[in-house]
Amino acid sequence: MSKSQVDVSVNERRLRPIYDCLDNGNNKKALQEADKVLKKQRDSQCAKVLKCLALMRLGKQEECLSLLNEVHAQSPTDDATLQAMSICYRDLNKPELIADCYEKAVKKEPQNEELISHLFMSYVRLGEYKKQQLTAMNLYKLRPKNPYYFWSIMSVYMQAVTSNDEKLSKNMFLPLAEKMVKKFVDEGKIEAEAEVELYLLILEKQKKYEEILNVLNGSLGNLIPNHLDFVSRRKAFILTNLGRWQEAFESLKSLVENNIDQLEYYLEWFKVAFILDETCEDTVANSGNVEFSHVKRVIDFVVKLTAKMKRHSSSPTRKSHMKICRGPYLAKIELFFFLKERETVNSYYGNLLKKISSSVTELFIEYFHKFGHKQCFFHDFTYLLSKYERIRVNFSAIIDEIKSLLNQSEEYPSSLDETYRHLSVLLLRYSAGEFDQYSDEEKYKLISTLFDHYDYCLKYGVDLLPSEFQPADNYCLLALHLLLEESLENNSTLFNALLVAERMLRKSTSNYNCRLLLVKLYNIIGAFSCSLENYELMDIKHIQQETLGYVISSSVISSAHFHTASQLFNIGLKFYASNYKDTFDSLISCYKFGSFTKVEDIIELRSKLRNSLQYYVNETEKMFSNLLLEVKSHQSLENTLLLFNIKPEQDSVEWECLCDNRDVSVFQCFKNDLMTVVNEKKTESFDDEVNWLKLRRLIIRSLIAAYFSVENVCRSEKENVVTNGVTTCPGYSQTFRRLASEFNSHCVTIESMRANRSLIPVQALQPSRLALYRSRSYWKVISKLMEVLLEIHNLKKEELYDVDCKSADLFATIVAEVIEEAKQSENLVAIGKSFEELTNVVETLNISVAFIDILCFTLKNRFGASKKSKKKKESVDKESTTIVSVVISQFEALCTSFEQAANNLVTFLKEWNVNKSLQFEVDSSKIKGQQIYMFETQGLNDTMTEVRKKIDASYCHSVKELSDVLNNKLKHLSTLKI
Repeated sequence: MSKSQVDVSVNERRLRPIYDCLDNGNNKKALQEADKVLKKQRDSQCAKVLKCLALMRLGKQEECLSLLNEVHAQSPTDDATLQAMSICYRDLNKPELIADCYEKAVKKEPQNEELISHLFMSYVRLGEYKKQQLTAMNLYKLRPKNPYYFWSIMSVYMQAVTSNDEKLSKNMFLPLAEKMVKKFVDEGKIEAEAEVELYLLILEKQKKYEEILNVLNGSLGNLIPNHLDFVSRRKAFILTNLGRWQEAFESLKSLVENNIDQLEYYLEWFKVAFILDETCEDTVANSGNVEFSHVKRVIDFVVKLTAKMKRHSSSPTRKSHMKICRGPYLAKIELFFFLKERETVNSYYGNLLKKISSSVTELFIEYFHKFGHKQCFFHDFTYLLSKYERIRVNFSAIIDEIKSLLNQSEEYPSSLDETYRHLSVLLLRYSAGEFDQYSDEEKYKLISTLFDHYDYCLKYGVDLLPSEFQPADNYCLLALHLLLEESLENNSTLFNALLVAERMLRKSTSNYNCRLLLVKLYNIIGAFSCSLENYELMDIKHIQQETLGYVISSSVISSAHFHTASQLFNIGLKFYASNYKDTFDSLISCYKFGSFTKVEDIIELRSKLRNSLQYYVNETEKMFSNLLLEVKSHQSLENTLLLFNIKPEQDSVEWECLCDNRDVSVFQCFKNDLMTVVNEKKTESFDDEVNWLKLRRLIIRSLIAAYFSVENVCRSEKENVVTNGVTTCPGYSQTFRRLASEFNSHCVTIESMRANRSLIPVQALQPSRLALYRSRSYWKVISKLMEVLLEIHNLKKEELYDVDCKSADLFATIVAEVIEEAKQSENLVAIGKSFEELTNVVETLNISVAFIDILCFTLKNRFGASKKSKKKKESVDKESTTIVSVVISQFEALCTSFEQAANNLVTFLKEWNVNKSLQFEVDSSKIKGQQIYMFETQGLNDTMTEVRKKIDASYCHSVKELSDVLNNKLKHLSTLKI
């Protein structure tokens, strides 16, 4: 064995304990092991970097960066060292330094294939497509391998996709990428499916469908597996794009024959058939007896297929081996509607209708016979209802016909299949709006009947796993939907809904539809602890934090659970940070394994998360949480503001690119009209949330600008001081002035907007906090304090200062109004609103105290400078003394007014018996039915007691958090002296 091999082996043996400790998460031990190695080998670069990794994970970033910079400057080429450096830079969110260290390594070893491939991947992290292209070509020249060549092509393609210049993409990048692939095609060097897929991707982007078809039909097409008719599908849809209708018709026919349950193929086939017959001049005649060949072939196929299925399913002598699928039956109904729409164009379509069925009612009845016992029936029916609403079809009559098919002789369903049939009909009647016409008495009777059916049908789900839904759950959910259509401000109705949902979840713990409703109801009444308990039981993880995080992100603050809010926002931000890093790793994997078709999708996902409304909500609210919980003195305010990664002069949010990724479809709506309302409210909510986010970020940026505009932070008008990446200079005064003006303008704009506080329907997004915030003058309190600061910044040292107390007067008025409203809260919804108002008051006080702190610091700075000057001159200016005493008295008056208002709030919270609001009678007499399970007396009483206790505990926690924050702010105010 050579000496170099021995050295490598020794090094690996010495470094192994460090790797093991890092893998096990024992970072302290890893640090010790690294120090041991460095005592023996002071120049071991890998040991130094592994030490950096341990330091970083122990939170010692400054030491880590110092040592890492030292190694970086040495330009290491060892793979183990570079890999460890990459991990460090990845975790430090500095991907540009990964590229830099590999660039230096490649300069030292330009023939090292592994180093160059790592350099390519480092450019993938940065999205440097031009550099990717050049690096990949260098790799290919060094080692002529197909993957390297296609990395280069993919890099060219990505330049086309991401370029803002459409002409450049169309005329240069895409043709270049195509030419590069064609070179390999002509030379017969194409070896893998991934290479063909990239070729198709390039052609598709240029809409060269003829060329795509040639590729799929040629020898290259054989490299793509036709799994689940994937290639056949592509060919068929390309033929439709090319307008080659006859070939498309035959291709789609083949697809339908091979995939009889795939509705998409049927619908495309129908469209092509109609196009063929309508464009064929020989068939367009005045005679009503013209034979429509293609449409007729389609009809014959579908009718024969459903008839065959019917024979097999009804055969009493032999067991059927033919699977009964929904696709053909749905296709038959769709085809009927296709013809119905065109009946007015040509009367012959009316004759063809008779070949399918005598009426649409007959088709739906046939479908009900086959699939009424499946949960999919209701969703299929409502899908068709919404799709063909424009056609004058009496769906109510169809529902009545289906209803008559139910077994009327028995009060309750006699089997599981009968249960699903009964539920399907009930949900259809609800969806059609039949129950909207019911009187209150009829509605209560219906709800009572639904609970009886739920109780009775629980026996059909006795042996189910905990992860499965009870078959009878929809009885309960329908009853809940009917209950929640009533006024939520009725304590009895709302509490009954809570009890029903809680008791249903004891039998069906995994029913997220019910749990989401419960979360929304607890949010509405301000009982966030109860909301969080149910939210956590749904085990929402990963990307769901983006799509469903909104369910609790607003309520956690408005319910005054400030510490919980801080934890939740931390978790959310960790998800976004890790996801941002993970998407880079996914991109690298795409290049490594040739999954080129996924690169665009991953980049799109990353873009959506980077510009996500929910991400910025988490980031902004986390800052407010820090200000609320961490700031208790001037020093803590300074430390907190310096930690914020915000440059006040620059808005980091690209407002026009914000994405609304909130998922509202997860909430079950049994009515299409209701889903329409929910989607409309989502649009309104997005506008409100964006305006609320703008307001919050303007406050934060103004606060930071005000802090940095203080004279002794700037130190000197000529000197620039860099603090945490932010350059402090006199320019911050102008920035603060501009931001204060923007804040005022924005608040005036949102005040003029329509406020929507409607809580109905419950499935819709909750009203934004903006709705309640703009109903009072919270923003004016902050605005007045900004004006005072700006005025003092503008005055010369010898001029008289005026510390205006209008902000304190406004705040005192708001506090008095909020206290009065809270005292008069008579129902749970009003209490939830009161907690949100109290939160707004406390947050306004929090920001006000921060501005007063900066004001105090500004005045101290100016008077301190003047006092030193006076000592030097050994003279006392009586006028200056007067100014000082006036300013001190005005400032003290300002602080005293805020303290007085805050103390009034503290006193109210001590005296507020919020538990009293839970002492009301719950009337369940109209809906309790036979009281078998849902309203069984003992069980109901136990649940009621438990729910009251949970709500009371949540309310007490909210009151305590409000009081604690108020006391901290009062202590902070008491320290502010000039």
